[in-house]
Amino acid sequence: MNIYRFKEFILFEGGKVFGSTTRRINRNEIPSTMTDIEARLLPVLKAKDYKNLGSAGNKPTSGDIDIGIKDFEPSQQKYDALKEAFPNYEIKWSKGLSLMSIAWPIEGKEGGDFVQVDIIPIKHLDWTEFVYKFPKDSEYTSSHRNWLIAAICSVLTDVTSRDLEGNVHTFNGYMFKLNDGFFEQKRSYKGKNGLLKNSYKVSEKKITSDPREMVKFLFGKEIELEDVETLEQCLNIIKRPGYKWSKNLSKIKQQYREFLNRQGLKIPSEL
Repeated sequence: MNIYRFKEFILFEGGKVFGSTTRRINRNEIPSTMTDIEARLLPVLKAKDYKNLGSAGNKPTSGDIDIGIKDFEPSQQKYDALKEAFPNYEIKWSKGLSLMSIAWPIEGKEGGDFVQVDIIPIKHLDWTEFVYKFPKDSEYTSSHRNWLIAAICSVLTDVTSRDLEGNVHTFNGYMFKLNDGFFEQKRSYKGKNGLLKNSYKVSEKKITSDPREMVKFLFGKEIELEDVETLEQCLNIIKRPGYKWSKNLSKIKQQYREFLNRQGLKIPSEL
């Protein structure tokens, strides 16, 4: 997760892009809603290879419907096509997250309630399935697990330069991109007239699009994907005495609590 796009991610991940315009969708409303989406929305996007992601249909209610489309690339042309086809629907395009969302009528009923539908590019199937996989044997959602990964990434920074007073000038950090992979980023606080309040990206490089490689880096070389499918599993790993980033554990927990509080998600008792 890219901590620098925190607020934007909160809205999309939590089904809150459109505020009170949309509501949670009930499990029994999903089949007919998906039928309507497949008949009217996906043809506009010329989507042929797609799949449902996330928790929709696995829980009594869901905050949004996530639809992954292979080789889909959000663009001005696709955004304009959606606006033309559905002029009365609210549509959002997050260029930073490479996501498009539309407030879609539940069960296709015009004049009724709406649900947030996220259109997610699938660049790397293994990566996308890992990020959006619904944790069946967990008290918590995939969002809880993903926010913990975000918290770990956010505290693993290496300062590369300071001024004489000890103020950080440049540092390296890690980015967890929902739809692309795991990145290393070089960032700086240096401005033309002194240090800036917020850092900016100098450069970035992709480390991997294989979730197995990211998991081994963040949790340990012996850890496999099936070991981190749920939040409970992840918390058990980072609380072990031999956890590779144990010196950062207090910072990870603090950052994780902050993320969950801002998101309005339950603080796990296991924490």
